[in-house]
Amino acid sequence: MSNQSKGRKISKFTAQTTIPSNAYITYIESSTNYRIIMSDFLASIGATGTIVQDGAVTGTPVLDTAGSVNNIRNIEDGSGIKSSVSAENGVTLEHNFTEDTGGVELVVDLTTASPKFRSLVAGTGINVAAADGEIQIALSAIPASTKTIIINDINDFPAAVSGVITLAGDTEYAIRNDISTSNRFVLGDKTVLSGSDNLVVSLSYTGAGVMFTSASKSWTMTDISINCSSGTLLAFTGTGAEILQLKDTVISVDTLGAISDFAGIHFEDNQIAVITDGLSFSGTNGVILVDSALVTITAGTLFDLGVATFAGFSVTTGFYTLNGTSVFLDGAAASANINVGNLATVHNCRFFGTGTPLQTITTGDIRWFFTLNDEIPETHQDCLMSQITNATATTISVATTPVKLAGSWNLEEAFFFTTDATGTMTYVGDKDIEIDVSMSFSAAPVSGTNKSINFYVAKNGSHVVNSRAYNNLSAGDVGRTTLIWRISLSKNDYVEAFVANDTDTIDVLVEDAVMRLS
Repeated sequence: MSNQSKGRKISKFTAQTTIPSNAYITYIESSTNYRIIMSDFLASIGATGTIVQDGAVTGTPVLDTAGSVNNIRNIEDGSGIKSSVSAENGVTLEHNFTEDTGGVELVVDLTTASPKFRSLVAGTGINVAAADGEIQIALSAIPASTKTIIINDINDFPAAVSGVITLAGDTEYAIRNDISTSNRFVLGDKTVLSGSDNLVVSLSYTGAGVMFTSASKSWTMTDISINCSSGTLLAFTGTGAEILQLKDTVISVDTLGAISDFAGIHFEDNQIAVITDGLSFSGTNGVILVDSALVTITAGTLFDLGVATFAGFSVTTGFYTLNGTSVFLDGAAASANINVGNLATVHNCRFFGTGTPLQTITTGDIRWFFTLNDEIPETHQDCLMSQITNATATTISVATTPVKLAGSWNLEEAFFFTTDATGTMTYVGDKDIEIDVSMSFSAAPVSGTNKSINFYVAKNGSHVVNSRAYNNLSAGDVGRTTLIWRISLSKNDYVEAFVANDTDTIDVLVEDAVMRLS
């Protein structure tokens, strides 16, 4: 059967479902009929190829084919995702995250094409792990320096040799558990024994010997409880260059021990219980500073200075219970423990019990100062002298020229001063002072009336002009004259009373007088 449609109406043409590639399609342009082959027609309208889905079949399709209609889906924003049309009319997809910049940022730069997330790195003593969608940060150990050794039991110390553990110098032994041992310890140079706190960590020595021995070494013990109930805490000998520190400790001992020839000792915030005896000192030493102590001693002497010498000695703010016949402080007489030009002080201490705060050492020793302590009188620079029923007149050779009062003087009391019978009061303390002067005289000229008699304070043999106390006196009519002044004194300066007759050269008799420096 012929498939020709020539001379038929278009509606009568044979129906087809496809167009062969070699078929022609006709069209009219400017009243002229044209034909074009199918392949060129498709190329001219850009309709070559086919539109099909691509990519993983489990993905979300952009093309939505519904029969003969191909729908292109819109792109919508999701959680943390932002879409937009670019300046080049493209579709732009980007994250929609923000970052708190108050701390260390987890993302290096959110604006880059590929933002970089930082990783968490564990530091010293820190452990970082990931588990079940979580990042876990925890302490892995107590952070320690390269000079620190953590001690949890006795085996963490160096091995004992013949019952002695020798500790390394320039090393901290950080004790983190209660430890008891019969071994003794020998300290190295710059050895540090520390605990986490003196309430929770203790080091106990069960022997009867010396718990800590140190020969020419500096060391520190801090934040730990030390038990040595049957032995001696320490034995230390130095060369005069070593430093000892005992801070924030709780100590229970039979005997504190012996120390000699150190450069400096610092005991601070310690609680100490002593059964038999305290610290004994010897040799030539530097300074010792004891601050904020709570001490109970049953027997012996807490600080026995013996004949040792010190550049300085200071005990400040403590509570001391002196049981039995125990003694707080003993040493050499007349300030012999303290080097000339230096001072020793005991300040703001409280004493309880039946013991004795001071033995041999006294508040009158010129290089010791005691202030604000109960049971110990205050240190005062004080001198009091008197003249009673004196019959020796003071010779006046030149009118208006002051001279030293004549007569014999009595010593009433002297602290930090020496005196003689002529009325000279010499300051012997090492510290420069300012002191009040009070003088009172019952006097009269040996003859005549209405004499201008003037009294003066004299320092080192010269009267102080402005200290003058004036009185108009007559023979047989004794008058009382009082003088008040203040003067500065250095070691070996001396003070005397002078008198002058500004009227003539008639001698002056001072029958009674009192002089006080305080």
